[in-house]
Amino acid sequence: MFEEPMYELRGVADRLRLPYRIVRDNVFGGKWPHRKVSQRKRYMTDEDMREAVRLMHQGPDPAVKVEQKSQRDNVLRLLQSVS
Repeated sequence: MFEEPMYELRGVADRLRLPYRIVRDNVFGGKWPHRKVSQRKRYMTDEDMREAVRLMHQGPDPAVKVEQKSQRDNVLRLLQSVS
């Protein structure tokens, strides 16, 4: 069984030719796919990097935006019903 290689964020930044800060902020901000190994350690696979590049060029899938808005609206309704 083959395991897909995983790269630390500094290695990802080098491979994508991006500043480390950009990679770190997008991963820890939940904008890019990654693998969480511990509280501080995140890794990305080749597939994660391809998806990150797609997101940089195309932006998030519109269905994701609709889902996020729906979740935000639900939370707001719940908070209003409590107060």
